[in-house]
Amino acid sequence: MEIYLTDLIDRIIGNYDCYGDAEDDAKSLRNLNVAEALFIHLMESLADNAKRKNDHRASVARIGEKSYGILQDAKSIIEEVEDILYEEED
Repeated sequence: MEIYLTDLIDRIIGNYDCYGDAEDDAKSLRNLNVAEALFIHLMESLADNAKRKNDHRASVARIGEKSYGILQDAKSIIEEVEDILYEEED
C-alpha cells in the first residue's frame, strides 16, 4: 500500500470539512486551526526562500524561483475563490 505525504498530513490534521452539524463542525474547526498553523508555517518558509530568487548562487536562486512559483500558484487559488465570492454577492 502506497501512502502519499498529503494523505499522511490529512490523517495527522484530521478532517476540516463543514457538515452543518454542530459537534462535527466544532471538531473540524479545531482541526482547521492545526491546518492553519501548518499553512502559515509553509507560506512563511516559501516567502523567505522566494526572496532569494535572484541570488547569485544558482542553487539558491532555483529554490527561490520554485518557492516564488508555489506562492504564485497559491495566489491564483485565492484569487479564484475571491472571484467566486464576489460573484455570489452580485
